[in-house]
Amino acid sequence: MTDPATHIALVNILKLHQLNFQLVPEFLEHNHSDIEGLNWEEVKFNSGNKINVPDERGLYAFTVRSSKLGLPKHGYIMYIGMTGNTGSSTLKKRFSNYLTDKEAATVKRPKVYEMLTRWETALYFQFTTVSDTSTDLRDLEKRLNDIFQSPCATQDFTANVRKARMAF
Repeated sequence: MTDPATHIALVNILKLHQLNFQLVPEFLEHNHSDIEGLNWEEVKFNSGNKINVPDERGLYAFTVRSSKLGLPKHGYIMYIGMTGNTGSSTLKKRFSNYLTDKEAATVKRPKVYEMLTRWETALYFQFTTVSDTSTDLRDLEKRLNDIFQSPCATQDFTANVRKARMAF
């Protein structure tokens, strides 16, 4: 039997790290032929890996997973974003922005800041370049967020899903 103080400490740790994940089969099984052709790569999210991120436009996702436990490859998609849809921003620049955000004294986006700091030891940056400039990356980003219901995203969903999420 666990003593009460240990039990309370464990409960508090579990509460601190609790996130709401939603997996919607209807969203997963929908035809996503343009998304299926994307080739994703990943690096551990740390300053040493900035050199491994391309200076190109594309999509990115932050995932949390453990590579040390001998578990099957898995991950929790925490956030999905895009870069380079209309401006000169690139995956490498966005990666650098997140490194800066992690170190910032002020918190502009609380959910993203929590993701970057609370899960930093198990955080991966996944990315795919999209060189075809006719591809609307904002649309792809929103549809990926609809599919995975990224818990650290707040606005980047299609209008119907964003409106439905307001219900809870």
